[in-house]
Amino acid sequence: MSKLYSANMSRIFKSGIFLLCIAAMLIFTLFQIKNGIDYLESERKPISLEDCYFNDGPFFTLFFSVFIPMFMGKEYSFGTIRSKLTVGHTRGTVYLAYFLSCLTGVGILLAVWFLAGLTGIPKLGLWQADAVTIISQFLITILYSAALTAIFTFFSMMITSRSVSAVFQIFMALGMIVLASMCYNTLCEPEFSREVVFINNAMTLAEPKPNPYYISGIQRTIYIDLVNILPPGQGILMLHDETANDVPNMPILQMVSSIAATFIFTIAGMFIFKKKDIK
Repeated sequence: MSKLYSANMSRIFKSGIFLLCIAAMLIFTLFQIKNGIDYLESERKPISLEDCYFNDGPFFTLFFSVFIPMFMGKEYSFGTIRSKLTVGHTRGTVYLAYFLSCLTGVGILLAVWFLAGLTGIPKLGLWQADAVTIISQFLITILYSAALTAIFTFFSMMITSRSVSAVFQIFMALGMIVLASMCYNTLCEPEFSREVVFINNAMTLAEPKPNPYYISGIQRTIYIDLVNILPPGQGILMLHDETANDVPNMPILQMVSSIAATFIFTIAGMFIFKKKDIK
């Protein structure tokens, strides 16, 4: 296992796509910090360091969906995976080594995000929320990043074509972001709406009327669960500073769902890969 992991990490560090993702993560985070500072200086409204940090969460899905399938696809196209199996490594060990390697790569990208975000301290100051909230947000970010790693590793090991895998997973990442965003926006609809009317040339608000776009009952429960379970949805909730989203102890449940997704996709991937025909 250690030899496989070391070999994988050596290739990751030499991977042009990984270095490109590091540069993109650095530039993107610095851009977010700059936007926060510009907003503070132009609008004269308070903005905290965590507002800039956790604005990035939904976009991590795209970074990971580029790095993992492109790296893994190269391993297939160059015959590296087949060679490892030929020399006697078990399929379960090969799969797990790739998952841990990709997880380390994702951890490095998160470290770049964290360190780049610290550049905002001179202007924005330190985090303003309490320690429990900040630690919770970082843990949620780390755990849903691990879940995304497990998901993208799973599909990368199942799809042998590098181009097909990359295109499919980028669209899958976009699909998860769009689905989570649509669910979140629907949940934000108020139960009642009020129209602006003019009475005697004076503008006033009409009586509240039921909002046809408001959802309730089991449908609302499903939408809430989707937003809180989907990794990009967790990022969207932190973007809007809504880690709980009307559900008690939801930060804990978000962490549990991310851990569950990580284990489910990893175990399922190892099981399917053992039976996969490697040409």
